[in-house]
Amino acid sequence: MLTHDTNANKPSNISELLDSIQSDDIQTQFSDTDNSSQPDIKIESDACYLYLEDKIRNGVTDQITQRLDENNKSSYVTSLEKNRGNKTGILIYLIPSEYQHKKDFIAVQNEYKSKKDIYIFICSWEDLLVHLYQQQIDKYSSVVSEALNFIKDTIDSSDQIDTKFTPYEAAMIYSLRDMKEAISAMSKYRQLINKTEKKIIQKVNEQNKVILSPSDWDPDLYNCIKYLQSNGKSIIDQGFNFNLTEYQFQNGKDPLKYVFSVAIDKSYIINTYAEKLSNVDYFDDGQWIYFPLPKEALFSDNQEELYTKAVTDIIINDCLPIIK
Repeated sequence: MLTHDTNANKPSNISELLDSIQSDDIQTQFSDTDNSSQPDIKIESDACYLYLEDKIRNGVTDQITQRLDENNKSSYVTSLEKNRGNKTGILIYLIPSEYQHKKDFIAVQNEYKSKKDIYIFICSWEDLLVHLYQQQIDKYSSVVSEALNFIKDTIDSSDQIDTKFTPYEAAMIYSLRDMKEAISAMSKYRQLINKTEKKIIQKVNEQNKVILSPSDWDPDLYNCIKYLQSNGKSIIDQGFNFNLTEYQFQNGKDPLKYVFSVAIDKSYIINTYAEKLSNVDYFDDGQWIYFPLPKEALFSDNQEELYTKAVTDIIINDCLPIIK
């Protein structure tokens, strides 16, 4: 399957590297917090050190740390470099062939093509499924067959990206009031940020810990978040981090609680942040720390004032103490 990626720089002994992998080498609960990396699968054999990041739906967003940052660096590649020792480092993106953020992964691949002993592959679920069906893996058991069918049904084809609605989306379209109010809510929220951002930045900068300035809105249509930057780097965001809807419960915490939040990029915080946040409610996805915004920020006649206070308090009380 890796040979299908014609853009990849491939090691001459790729077959030997993959053959060295044993079942005990595979780990699914791995997080390199120092380098803001939490791949879906980590594999460490005697010969290779491999990260696999998979996206099964075209619409699922990629994390900022999974693509190049402002300095054209990848957290995942940095993590590979620091952890692989003398083993061959491999990063695999397993995605639908028409994944909407594929260009971000190609950019990572191109940036590190000349890196010695680091190899980056972009593979498609479609190619993998063809290979598995050719090997008749689906005949092993009904469980395996159902799993493969689930993946096959889940992956969207290129002509479904913009036109195939989920049952929930279709229901929303025919619930015109809900549709109108959802669009209106996002528009009003953007206006609210535009009105409050200057006040928030001013209050935070008065603490003399870090100097913030406005940055961009996240270009991903699946999020509604606005960044704050320091020294040209986006380190904090506020808004609706809808990417958390793809996460599972973590340490008893429901990620949906933290979708509407203030978040800080873990690349810019201290290693002992957990101690500082021992009495703080937050969600850690390996790349960002999310602090939930209280409902009172919007359920009030003084929305602008209370929202400004809520975001400012989180940044000053929770974010500033853990910034490097």
